[in-house]
Amino acid sequence: MPQIRCINCSAIFEQIPQVPNQLYCSKEKCQKERKRQWQEKKRKVDKDYKENQYRAQKAWAERNPDYWREYRKKSSISRQKNKQSKSSFIDHHKTQKGIDESKLNSIEDGIFQLRVIEKASGKMDAWIIELVKYKGRFHNEN
Repeated sequence: MPQIRCINCSAIFEQIPQVPNQLYCSKEKCQKERKRQWQEKKRKVDKDYKENQYRAQKAWAERNPDYWREYRKKSSISRQKNKQSKSSFIDHHKTQKGIDESKLNSIEDGIFQLRVIEKASGKMDAWIIELVKYKGRFHNEN
């Protein structure tokens, strides 16, 4: 059986013979992404499907009128905890890197360069960066 790379997680997996154009592995998160992609495409090309989805969502919202109010209440508690955690993370890095807090809110207009200091731990797409006033020339200048 041919082995291919999953387009969602990049893991190598064996293709199922019954699914000759298989692009996603069998991991739950990859199958959810496959379904999400399929639904998004289906809504764009199938007017009936889109209308049915709209009606189903509207009916659910009518059956659960307090859902978003309760969700916001719960998530505001969660946001407060995250804000406290984020604040302590930032304070830790300020003291570790010797950042002068008085300069944080006084950035003048200009061109800046971002320098990656380190990748934030536990985050795949987050970096700790340094903002530096750009003093060089652009490549397209003569």
